[in-house]
Amino acid sequence: MIEVDGLFSGAGLLKSKLNMKTPCFASYSPNIAEIEKIAKKYSKNKNIVVIGNGGSVNSFDYYISALKTEKNVFIVKTMEPDFLYDIRKKCNKNNTVVIAISKSGNTVGVIESLLYFIDYKNIIIITEKENSALKKIQEAYKFDFIEHPNIGGRYSGFTPSGLLPAAIAGINIRKLWQGAKKAYQKYSNKKPNDAIKIASMLYKLDRKGYSEIFMPIYSSRLMGSDIIITQLIHESVGKKQKGQTLLACFAPESQHHTNQRFFGGKKNMVACFVVVDKNEKNKEKINVPKKLENIKLGNSILKELGKNTYSDALKAEFIGTLKDARRNKIPNIVIHLNKVNEETVGEYLAFWHYAIVYLCILNNVNPFDQPEVDYSKKISLEIRRNHISGEK
Repeated sequence: MIEVDGLFSGAGLLKSKLNMKTPCFASYSPNIAEIEKIAKKYSKNKNIVVIGNGGSVNSFDYYISALKTEKNVFIVKTMEPDFLYDIRKKCNKNNTVVIAISKSGNTVGVIESLLYFIDYKNIIIITEKENSALKKIQEAYKFDFIEHPNIGGRYSGFTPSGLLPAAIAGINIRKLWQGAKKAYQKYSNKKPNDAIKIASMLYKLDRKGYSEIFMPIYSSRLMGSDIIITQLIHESVGKKQKGQTLLACFAPESQHHTNQRFFGGKKNMVACFVVVDKNEKNKEKINVPKKLENIKLGNSILKELGKNTYSDALKAEFIGTLKDARRNKIPNIVIHLNKVNEETVGEYLAFWHYAIVYLCILNNVNPFDQPEVDYSKKISLEIRRNHISGEK
C-alpha cells in the first residue's frame, strides 16, 4: 500500500485533461508463463550479466536492490573496458547467463558490450522483431530470443526486460506483476488518487519556482529506485524548457550533507520523503551494555537509547527533518510504503509510471518521447564511424 501526504488543493488541475487513452504500459500484460519457462532454463547459472541502457535495465536494478538474490548480478550500462574486464574475470563462461536488452536493437553501446561476452555459453537477446543489428546477431548465433513489446524503456519494468532477469534471479515475478496490475487499475481511475495528487503538487510547486525535488529515501531496500525515478522524471518531463530536477539521496545519510543545501541554500527545493512504515526487523531493540549506560550523549546518556528499536531511531531521523522542513515552511511531500515485498515493489514503480504521465499532461509534453536523448545517440554513432580517437 502506498500513501502520499502533503499539500494538495483539489484535483481540478487534471480534470479537463484526463480524456486520454490508457497508456501502453498499463494496457500490456506480460506472458508470465513464457518468461518463467525461459528463466527456468537458465536458473542454475550462478552469475547474471544484464546489458542495457536506461530503462531497459534500471527497473531490474531497482528490483534486485529491493528484493535481493543469491545470484551474482552484474548490470552493464557502460562499455568502459576496465569494468567489462572485471566482470569477465569474475564470471565463468559456463555458469553465467548474459542478457542483452535493447528495444530498438540498434543501441550501439549494448552491442559493443555484448561483443565482449559473445563467446559465452548462455546468451539471451531481448529486442523487437524488427530487422535490427541486435536481432541479426541473435539470428546469426541462434541465441535465445524474447520479444520486447512496443513500450519505451523507462516504462518497461513489467515487460520481459525487467521480469526475465528478475525471474532468473529468483524473484517472484507473479507477485511483482500482481502489485503493478493492482496499481495500474487504481491509478488509472479518473477520481483523485495518489498518482494524480503527487503530479498536481509537483506541477503547482514548479510553477511557483520550486524547480528541484529533494528525495531522501529512508530505506536501503528502496534506494535502488532512485535511478529509474530520476529517469522517468527527467526523460519524460524535461522538454520545451519544462520539468524539475530530481536529487534522490539515501537517508538519513543525506542529512549529513544535502540537508545543508536543502535548508541553507536556494529556496527552490521541495522535499519528497520516502519512508517504509514496517521493516522486517521492526522490533530489533538497541542494546546498550551496562558498562556504557552512563556515557553522556548531548543532554542525555546512552542508557536512554535502549528504550528504542532501530526502527524508532530511523523514524526519529525522518521526523526531525520533516519537522524542520515544516518549521522553515518548505513544501514537502511524504510517500509511505507500509512494507517492502514483491507486491509493494511492483506497486511503487507502477505508481510512478502513472504519476509521471499525469505530470507530463499538466506540462503539456509527450510522456513517451525523448528527442534530445535520441539526437546525442546519433552524434556518438557518427563519431564511432569516423574513428575519431580522442574526440572531445
